[in-house]
Amino acid sequence: MMHALIPVAIKSLLRRVSLPGSDYYLRFDYSGNKAEERSSNSSGVLSRQLDRPDMLLVSGGATVLVGQNQAEGQLHDAVQDIENYVKGGFAALQYGSINYLPCYAAAGLLVKLGLFNTLGEVCWMRTEFDMSSCKHRAVFLFAVGNLTRWMTLVAQQLPDLGFRLPLLKPWHRSEHVTITLQSAGRVYKQIKQFPNWVATHSPGSDFDFVAKVYHIANRHPNMVHTHKPPQLVFRERDYAVTLEQYGPPANPKTLWDIQRLSHDCCAAAAALHAEDVVMRDFRLPNVLSRHGIEGDYVVVDMEYAGPDCTEWSLDPLDTWDAGTLNQTGQYDKMSDMHQIGLMIDSLPVSKPDILKTFVDLLMAKQLSALEALQQPWIVQA
Repeated sequence: MMHALIPVAIKSLLRRVSLPGSDYYLRFDYSGNKAEERSSNSSGVLSRQLDRPDMLLVSGGATVLVGQNQAEGQLHDAVQDIENYVKGGFAALQYGSINYLPCYAAAGLLVKLGLFNTLGEVCWMRTEFDMSSCKHRAVFLFAVGNLTRWMTLVAQQLPDLGFRLPLLKPWHRSEHVTITLQSAGRVYKQIKQFPNWVATHSPGSDFDFVAKVYHIANRHPNMVHTHKPPQLVFRERDYAVTLEQYGPPANPKTLWDIQRLSHDCCAAAAALHAEDVVMRDFRLPNVLSRHGIEGDYVVVDMEYAGPDCTEWSLDPLDTWDAGTLNQTGQYDKMSDMHQIGLMIDSLPVSKPDILKTFVDLLMAKQLSALEALQQPWIVQA
């Protein structure tokens, strides 16, 4: 059946695609829908709605092919599924100058091939390949060969982004946390067994508090914005939020970049502290460049945030040091400022005296967020 033929055919071709004039082989990883693979239904169709396509082909951390399978007689449904999955398109930040990605829809012995663009518009081939036809099988193999060449070209032209996540494929950040890069510049974040996660990762918080934090963040330019607010799903046991997509983690290389990083983090802290909220996880991986360009930053990952002056009874986070908590073992607003200082101090650049003074004051907990924004180091930015 087609749900088995297409992955095998494309996988066998792309596993050994060599670059012209080279012995180097591009690595392509086939990722089938695990729920579908466990299904005993030979059509590959499940009785419930899937949250991702049946097939993704990934190279260099980027999705380069999307496929959907349905039962015999349901090709129209497979086509609709693909169009729904890709309707948001894909971001230039992830794919650079690539304007089209291939897709297929299959039902029984029928297959349609197509391309979808950055806007999520799908252009389907007129031909519906019928694998019971000898002629169609030959033409289909020719088409798959051309598809192989296309995906090889796409893989070669992908921007060099070490943080890249495959489109539509869940990335398991930890045992409980899953991140999925959706189309239309959105990111879906899910935390399983959220009450248990909060109890073991974020003391003093709960779902209502996290929802409050994202409400604050949505009003500030230097904090992550949501496309859909936090919600409890799956019998209110799991947490989910749909976020706007930004660029890679901050990697400031110039003093001007560091000035902007200092300003944007302190401005985010000031907005949170005004509501008696502390972020608790200021570190470079949680500060993203807005459009992939250094000098404009957004603070993300608000699930660790908590009320000011909450006693921390768990092991300290990896980036904390002996001076993070106050003398009574609480994480307070000045703890956030201390962490911002540690983050800036860790940057591998030569620091002028004005920056060293600023960092020393932060780490010594002598500046509130508002006071930090008035310091010469930030004002001159």
